[in-house]
Amino acid sequence: MIKVMPHVGDVVPGDDEERVTRLITFIGSIVDNRASKYSQVRASDLTFYRKISGEHNEPRILLLVDGIGAFSEEYQSTAAKARLWTCFQQILLDGRAVGVHVAVTADRTQAIPTSLASNFQRKIVLRMTDEDSYLNLGLPKDVLDPTSPPGRAMQVGNPNVLQLAVLGDNVNPLAQARKMEEIASIGALRDRVRPAPIKSLPTLVPATSIPASVSGYPRDWIGSRFLDSSHVQADRHTRSWRRPTDRSFQRTCVAGSHPENNLPVYSFPPRVVRGAPLAEDPVWESTARGADAVAELLTASEPFFQAHAPEDAPGVILVVEGLGDFTYGSADQPIQNAIIAAKQKWSPHHR
Repeated sequence: MIKVMPHVGDVVPGDDEERVTRLITFIGSIVDNRASKYSQVRASDLTFYRKISGEHNEPRILLLVDGIGAFSEEYQSTAAKARLWTCFQQILLDGRAVGVHVAVTADRTQAIPTSLASNFQRKIVLRMTDEDSYLNLGLPKDVLDPTSPPGRAMQVGNPNVLQLAVLGDNVNPLAQARKMEEIASIGALRDRVRPAPIKSLPTLVPATSIPASVSGYPRDWIGSRFLDSSHVQADRHTRSWRRPTDRSFQRTCVAGSHPENNLPVYSFPPRVVRGAPLAEDPVWESTARGADAVAELLTASEPFFQAHAPEDAPGVILVVEGLGDFTYGSADQPIQNAIIAAKQKWSPHHR
């Protein structure tokens, strides 16, 4: 509903982990950049920074989180997501001074983690399901009850009763959405510069749009930490390179890494191959199929893996398709030895 407003950058669904991660990381970087920028001119907050620097258009940013309980459960549950949760906590802690604010909703008192509760200066309480919830927040229990009108609320620390307003006299969500569109069409708002949206990773990445190398690194993977970087990360499940699009992607990455260096390139497909295997592509210098053949080829190729790589390129490219198929076989240890040797001899520029 609020996405039509010109000052709303984007609305990111909570189950879109990719965009949620990008949103929190993006706002976290704004907080860090502003903190550094404000300290250089000795500005304690956004208001003083505008006066001192003359940048009166430095905007305030408001991050809305609908359902902080579900968000905290999702991003506190695993160590893999702990970095994002730490970034969110840092936004709450440092954002207010640099004009970045956070507002959250919760369906119960216990939904707000203890580590976050002290960072919210104002708490607006709507009708609760039981009287004890009001007491836990330091509010009288006899002001709001199930018969109170929708939108009736209290603020912790404020004795006055509040009433949240609606647009017009129709509380129907569709009618509210139409009113929101009318407001968004007002000229003064329409002329505002809309904040940058939080993009999603494209479904199709043409090989021709990817540079041959990025800062000296071969174009062998794309990382999605930031969508506007030169890398795009795509999850590849086991054996997924057998699909035509992935075979094409891998072929162009290997062939375009550093063609002037004539790199030795090896492909080890699994024992059982379904469909057209990647090993049949002419880009490879040598291929081996089956554990014994792989072990033999790796033994003969030891000098390539033990040699130091040049400063501006990898010395050799090894592609193992279906690594799990070689586990506990005759090729298991030779593959591990090759990977260890390659990592040890790789140039510090590529570590």
